Amino acid sequence: MQYRPLRFFWIVEFSDGTALAQFDPESGEEVQAHPDWLPSKIDKNGMVEKDGEKLPYREAYPVPEHFSGKRVVRIGWYPFSSKLAAKVLGASRKLVIPSKNKPVVIELKDGEEAVCYRSHEIKLQMRSGGVEYAETVYVLGSKGKKIFRINENGAIIT
Repeated sequence: MQYRPLRFFWIVEFSDGTALAQFDPESGEEVQAHPDWLPSKIDKNGMVEKDGEKLPYREAYPVPEHFSGKRVVRIGWYPFSSKLAAKVLGASRKLVIPSKNKPVVIELKDGEEAVCYRSHEIKLQMRSGGVEYAETVYVLGSKGKKIFRINENGAIIT
């Protein structure tokens, strides 16, 4: 396995009253969205590699229609239920762990930009030549303001 099992997924709520979850609650399929608040591997020139080619970020990943003309008012990390975990595994083959963790949610005022991504630490074992995937940290906040780091057990660590 190239990653640790997921413990949380994002849900975003918009000013028009609609919402979008990272995983469709009915099918378990992952939403292939690349909104501005998701991290990307953009170089200093605003280029990203996609399919072996360097492209401008928005050319490679246009703003999805889900986000077009909408303002994010709430965003958060939510734990998986057993039912959703089974659907996600069946639909996308991603291993997720259901829990009774509490969601971590923030509200955004007009003009604030969301920060929401997962961070994975990788440790190289020099003696054995192996790789260890350390705990995943879920990051949430508003650009230029307080940023929360949440561990896999749902505790805020910073």
